[in-house]
Amino acid sequence: MNTQTITACFSFNALSAMRIISDIEFKLAGNETVLALGIKHSKLPAVAKIGELKMMIEDNPIMMGDLLGLKICQEIKQFK
Repeated sequence: MNTQTITACFSFNALSAMRIISDIEFKLAGNETVLALGIKHSKLPAVAKIGELKMMIEDNPIMMGDLLGLKICQEIKQFK
């Protein structure tokens, strides 16, 4: 009889990415600006979306801080 052991591997990077995306969606709920709609309806994977947001924060930190809040912006900047 052949048995296999299946181990579940969770990537904490992916889990933290999903938490950041969830925080972003909560923060942008009800915001109907073009930028907010573009972020909410982006079809990018979570890690790619965070990478794009990181570049946007580097380009214009004040606007992104106003849109997402400083806490979320710090989390995005520290995401690896």
